Amino acid sequence: MRYCVFIFFTFLISCKDNFQEFTLFDLNQVDAGCHDLGNGFSIPFDQIVGGGVSKDGIPSIDNPQFLSIEQVDYLLEDELVLGVKIGDEVKVFPHRIMDKHEVLNGMINGKPLSVTFCPLTGTGIAWPRTSDTSYGVSGLLYNSNLIAYDRKTDSYVSQMFSSGISGKKMCENTGHIQVIETTWETWKSLYPDSEVLSTETGFTRNYGTLAYSTTQIESSVPLFPVNNVDERLPNYRRVFGIVINHDAKVFEINDFDENGELIFDFIHGMKVVVVGNSKKNFVVAFFPILKGKSISLEFKDQLLIDENENHYNLFGEVISGPDKGSRLESPMYFTGYWFAWVAFYPNLELYSRVSLSN
Repeated sequence: MRYCVFIFFTFLISCKDNFQEFTLFDLNQVDAGCHDLGNGFSIPFDQIVGGGVSKDGIPSIDNPQFLSIEQVDYLLEDELVLGVKIGDEVKVFPHRIMDKHEVLNGMINGKPLSVTFCPLTGTGIAWPRTSDTSYGVSGLLYNSNLIAYDRKTDSYVSQMFSSGISGKKMCENTGHIQVIETTWETWKSLYPDSEVLSTETGFTRNYGTLAYSTTQIESSVPLFPVNNVDERLPNYRRVFGIVINHDAKVFEINDFDENGELIFDFIHGMKVVVVGNSKKNFVVAFFPILKGKSISLEFKDQLLIDENENHYNLFGEVISGPDKGSRLESPMYFTGYWFAWVAFYPNLELYSRVSLSN
């Protein structure tokens, strides 16, 4: 029942008119189906493995510095970045930097958050946090995925579950903040006033190379043990996935129309709208509910438009129209490699246009 409490809360806050609101979900919601399986962990202890480094052996970025887009000269157009927008402040976290640190503790619009990236699973997820704590890299893995730790309580946290797996925060969900993963070229066109993470991190690292080059070959075998293998797609195919109450569904990014399209679907009985563009290389998802009422949406010129002529950006914010300042809420979603999605969610659905037409 990891996400069910969040979903009901979603509809309670969807009526708020001010998209300065920080988190999509409250902190410290407890997963009612979670419990200690023995040895102080809520996941099988014998499936936790060392990643080859000690705790904090991969240093988090705790004092991030940022540049304007005009100052950035180290990114190629097709490189992947993670974008976060809170209020009017937009920041970008390139894969090539996050690849060497995995966790960044910072602020956006005065709100503390942690951006996490696991290069082994290709997953970028952002969590809200309180000002009196931060996250670090534990050096441990579960299903080849990052296990972070909360520095205040020393609780371990699974990135893809976004939940505490040991310690005082065992079974507490982290909450999540919407992240858009796309190429540097696309991001610059969408948010030209963004601030971009600088390579001046305080550490000496070669940010021109990847930590795990095998992740660039779709047919590669995962470097660390995983619980489940599914041959419907190549292991390292990037896919976009949504999780609601432990039910997961993934969408192939390249299947979306190159001019952009909407897909309406149901996950765990809840209607979602998935917006993607294969050429621009992005996918996002929302609950199609505004101010407690269902809405119809279409996609045009990188904007969502509803029947009331509200225009939404890709963060679900109404930027013009009668409900300007409101926003759509998002389910838990992120992009990652196929092998990781099926390892964490063995019963996940793979979206198919054929299955919907039958």
